[in-house]
Amino acid sequence: MKRILFSLLILAALIKPGVAQEAWQNHFRNTEVEINYRSLECHDEINGIRKKLVVFQFVNLTGKSLSVSFDKQMWYGDKCTGCDRSPEQQFTVKLTPNQTLAGSCEDKTKALYIVEKMIGAKSAALTKFELADIKVLTVQ
Repeated sequence: MKRILFSLLILAALIKPGVAQEAWQNHFRNTEVEINYRSLECHDEINGIRKKLVVFQFVNLTGKSLSVSFDKQMWYGDKCTGCDRSPEQQFTVKLTPNQTLAGSCEDKTKALYIVEKMIGAKSAALTKFELADIKVLTVQ
């Protein structure tokens, strides 16, 4: 019995750090919306693609429909993509009252993720990101 309890305790200790790494971290919050992010490792075994993503979670804190617009600014090394306010990096997310919308490995909505790193490929990794010029509008 002691061995089983000890084994369960060790298993719980090993699982906890993995869960902590996947916790949402806050990036932006006001009285209407909260924007959180976290890293996910995504594997598309059929196509041989393995990548690490930063995914976003948008939380509507109101009973109103909202439109959240922002610019993605992403630094890979010292090179910034989106810092020139290019239209390709401007996004809008629409939220229904009290809705939570989050990116995932399966979701291909570009507003909901940033590629952090291609795993197993020689490419630059994300060193910093910013969601800039965040605007929240009530939608009628």
